[in-house]
Amino acid sequence: MTIDLHCHSNHSDGELSPTELIALAQRNGATMISITDHDTVSAYENLTTTFDLRLIPGVEFSCLWRNTNVHIVGLGIDPTDKNLRVSCSIQSEHRMTRARVIAERLFSKRVVPSAEAALMAVSEIAGTRAIGRPDFADHLVQTGVCEDRASAFKSYLGAGKVGDVKEQWPDMKEVIKWIGDSGGVAVLAHPAKYKMTRSKLISMIREFREYGGESIEVCAGHQTDQVTKSIADLSKSFDLSASCGSDFHSLDRQWSQVGKVRTLPSNCRPVWEKWI
Repeated sequence: MTIDLHCHSNHSDGELSPTELIALAQRNGATMISITDHDTVSAYENLTTTFDLRLIPGVEFSCLWRNTNVHIVGLGIDPTDKNLRVSCSIQSEHRMTRARVIAERLFSKRVVPSAEAALMAVSEIAGTRAIGRPDFADHLVQTGVCEDRASAFKSYLGAGKVGDVKEQWPDMKEVIKWIGDSGGVAVLAHPAKYKMTRSKLISMIREFREYGGESIEVCAGHQTDQVTKSIADLSKSFDLSASCGSDFHSLDRQWSQVGKVRTLPSNCRPVWEKWI
């Protein structure tokens, strides 16, 4: 089986529509996937085409653990669950509040002539997606302020710049409860990306487990064999099942293509056993 339980469509920050994403996954040989868009389950609406693979409903929530932004994937959730949809709406409100603050900060430094006009412009760029900093970068490129996205982040939107606004996300414990209440499995996404010391990572995993987290991404996007082995050992130590995902966003990221995921180490207990 070829399994990819972490990928994104254009309902959040991915390039492809849900239908295009599933079709690509199938062409790449995937037999089971999950579309885990950021803070939304709208990708699962109006999916009428039949595909020769298993689709596990999913979502990726942003949250905080000791003031660190952490992502929790929910797998096997009910995308029609009323309370889960309310939770997604809460997250969308957080993102919109952040977007307003970014627009106001850019205006305060005269990067944009109007905060309201900038917010309207990035809303049009984002369309049905939640607004993110890349949308502001595209706006700055379109208006001639910056040459490209990279320069927009370097000058205005990257770490420590005027548009670097931290999100006001809910606590990790609350997000894990959202997922559990909707019938899903909470998965700690790409643990190696947080750049924590091992002791801090262990503390986070311990609390994640105590709060009801059940799984951890052992194979996540592009990582070394050493990192994979290390996370696999942690999954076993904390009796967490193991998940894997490409974290696919776009076709130009060759290191994270949907369906192109490493095989789990043999000492792991796959999270997908319950859906086979």
